[in-house]
Amino acid sequence: MSKLNEFRSMIDDINDKEVLEVARGLLRDMMKISSLKDSLRDLEDGLTKGDRAMFYFFAQTLTDEELAYGAERIGGRISRIDREESKKKPIDKKSSDTK
Repeated sequence: MSKLNEFRSMIDDINDKEVLEVARGLLRDMMKISSLKDSLRDLEDGLTKGDRAMFYFFAQTLTDEELAYGAERIGGRISRIDREESKKKPIDKKSSDTK
C-alpha cells in the first residue's frame, strides 16, 4: 500500500476533531517549509549569475553583521553617486523660473 493510501486510511479512522486539526496544521507547516526551501534554492542559484559572481566570492565568507554593514555601505555609495550626478545635470531654466 502506498504511503498516501496509508495516510488516507489513518485519517479516515480518526474521529477526534482536535487530532485532525493538529494533523492539518502539521501538513500546512510542511507545505510552507517545502515552499520556503524552493524559494531558498532559487535564491541560492541566482547568487553567482551575471555580475553578482564577482561580489559573491567576497561576500560568501562575511558574517551577518558584515553583510549588513556592506549593504549599508553600498547604499551610501549609491546615494553619493546619485547626488553627484544630479549636481552635474544642467538646470532647466524654464522650469526653475516658474517655481
